Amino acid sequence: MRTQSLIYLAMLLFYLMTCTPQEDKTMRQDINLVSSKVKIDLNNAIHPVSDMLFGLFLEDINFSVDGGLNANMVNNHSFDGIYLKKGGVFTSIKSFLFKKPLNPVYDRLRYWIRTGDGQIESSNDRPLSANHYYARVCINGIFRLENLGYNGGKDHKTKCAMGIFENAAYDFYAYFRIDDFKGKVTVYAADEADQVITDKKEIDTFNHDWDVHSLVLEGKKTATGKLVIEFEGTGTMDIDFVNFSNQDYWGNGDAKWSQEHLRKDMVGKPVIRGTRLTVEYILNKLAHGESIPEILEEYDGLSNVDIQACLLFVTKSLENTSFMPLEEEIV
Repeated sequence: MRTQSLIYLAMLLFYLMTCTPQEDKTMRQDINLVSSKVKIDLNNAIHPVSDMLFGLFLEDINFSVDGGLNANMVNNHSFDGIYLKKGGVFTSIKSFLFKKPLNPVYDRLRYWIRTGDGQIESSNDRPLSANHYYARVCINGIFRLENLGYNGGKDHKTKCAMGIFENAAYDFYAYFRIDDFKGKVTVYAADEADQVITDKKEIDTFNHDWDVHSLVLEGKKTATGKLVIEFEGTGTMDIDFVNFSNQDYWGNGDAKWSQEHLRKDMVGKPVIRGTRLTVEYILNKLAHGESIPEILEEYDGLSNVDIQACLLFVTKSLENTSFMPLEEEIV
């Protein structure tokens, strides 16, 4: 580790010593830009602002939104997956120093499992939104699309990761558009043994223009499952923006949060760096008797340092907190 650090430092020094005057000038301009100031005058409105204008800005620095804070359990829900080649810290530093872009990997159908009589391809012909891709499905009998959710990959890449609870209600919606498809689409959740764990709902009416279809599925069993979209018929149709989420989300019933669903168990909660695991979740496991080695074995990538950080966080949070007994009121 120390040797790697010395190599990175040497690369940085080499770059600074060999950069051209123009590059040096550019760097200095960049530094000046960083120290620039922005003045905001709240009393000088340029134009009227609607009372209905509201929103939430998220920058997923900690990689804890998709599969975490976002209540949608579908991985690559928009069929537009773009990823980066994994090269570690060395690749990132080299890209920064020599201004070489990181090579993207276009795998727009990643995390969608296809089985049965049909095929799927990525297309951007008349998309739902500009510069966007979607999935074009060609069916000749019974064809299934399955999504396991956010299972973390690696040793768990074939595992179902969608939490389904008995009697809980789940929202499903997706955009469909038919070309010449004749048939029906059935939606449900199944466990790893392919046993159905929600009720099944059918969609049998489609349009030749993009149209959203919504269903509510009820959990029949508490288990970890996958989303199944089953096409039965013949022809071609398009699908995009697939959502499958628990109705018990943060802000449910509030019109301000009708466009984006966030998990109520994660909103405002600190998470372990680089994961979607909340500090509360780890502490709850410890409180119920699970040992640190058991937790580390269950979650790849976690270390003793992460568990210690959770404990330190709670310690710091309680550092300046006092608890006083309440006196009973005598009537």
